[in-house]
Amino acid sequence: MNKNTGIWIKLTGIPLLALVLTTCIDPFIPQVKNFEPLLVVDALITNRNATYYCTLSRSIKSLGDMPGKVKGASVTVKNDLGASFAFKESSPGIYKSDSLEFKAEPGRTYTLHIVTKDGEVYESDPATMPEVPEIDSLYFGKDKITDDEGVPHDGVRFYIDADKPPKGTCLRWTFEEWWKTRVPYPPLFKFIDEFNIVPLEEPGNLVCWRNNKSYEILTGEVTTDTGNEFKKKPLFFVASDHADRLMVQYYIKIRQYSISKNEYQFWDQMEQIRRVGGDIFDRQPFQVISNVHNTAHSGEQVLGYFQVSAVSEAAIYITRREVDSLKLEQFEYGCDVLYANPNYDFPGKPEKPVSVTQMYHILVDQGYVLVDYYHYDEPGLSYLVFVFVKNYCADCTITGNPKKPDFWVDWQ
Repeated sequence: MNKNTGIWIKLTGIPLLALVLTTCIDPFIPQVKNFEPLLVVDALITNRNATYYCTLSRSIKSLGDMPGKVKGASVTVKNDLGASFAFKESSPGIYKSDSLEFKAEPGRTYTLHIVTKDGEVYESDPATMPEVPEIDSLYFGKDKITDDEGVPHDGVRFYIDADKPPKGTCLRWTFEEWWKTRVPYPPLFKFIDEFNIVPLEEPGNLVCWRNNKSYEILTGEVTTDTGNEFKKKPLFFVASDHADRLMVQYYIKIRQYSISKNEYQFWDQMEQIRRVGGDIFDRQPFQVISNVHNTAHSGEQVLGYFQVSAVSEAAIYITRREVDSLKLEQFEYGCDVLYANPNYDFPGKPEKPVSVTQMYHILVDQGYVLVDYYHYDEPGLSYLVFVFVKNYCADCTITGNPKKPDFWVDWQ
């Protein structure tokens, strides 16, 4: 297990909430019109030696609009000692800090200040960074869930053990995952023309890595039933038959944030909206809590919440050997194999005969990759058969990155 600890301050805006409340599979078309565009703030500040960003935009006014970037603003973060740290605009609507000048410190109180180009002033409530308990251990076990359509899925669930946070604070968790992939049909030949099909000594683009950041809303409120610690707190489930995450090797990093009661209520409201199938673009049944305000117009709603939080981290790998030991149902790539010949079973063969080279380029244009070929022989009949699969089954760069992450360790 890898384990690191850091302190973070986070301002969560609607770009993040939109990811929380929609899926990455089905496009969402908001049914809205004539909404007053509101200020949207998205920023992340930590105590690490890094450059931090604050993104300012305006929510859409009507269907078909794009969020507008808020350019030319003045953005600063002030602490309770009177120090002020400026964020300079690096591109339209994106403001960044100087890593040599600003580094947040635990125990300090921070306030966000924004002055727009037209003179509107926005300010967050002062927020003190609370302490956060360490994640004592991160581990996983076999589990099963049933999806919304009643289909059961095997997989692994991640759990943590951790002490309770200080009195009056709650916890929130996020995670980021990486996994190694390997194509099921590596190309064995390179096609030049029908008279030159060259064996590949080292087929390329066989192994890649994929990455995903979670925007699920995972919070925990400390109650008298919690005791002095969280034991086997369930956080996240990975279905082994739903995606290729567990096919080679998998890595997950959990971040545990301490949050205030008010912020806990904010995330609770976001979860209520998600459960009823709503979106941040819908008309909400209640005004969403925010701790950022227009100083001259207290009734104006600002989208986002200035989060000041300490964070602890833990990470873990899962190897294919460990997955196999759990006897989990495995993912099927769904790589239909296409056996093609221009004179016999070439799909969609035109009335006019085509050459092998023409057939090859037609299928490549349709997203196929040649992976193999062989001679078909029977009495009185002999011809070449070409084996094609969709490109994502033979080229890992279609869905992943061939560059190994700097931290990655192969355990197999």
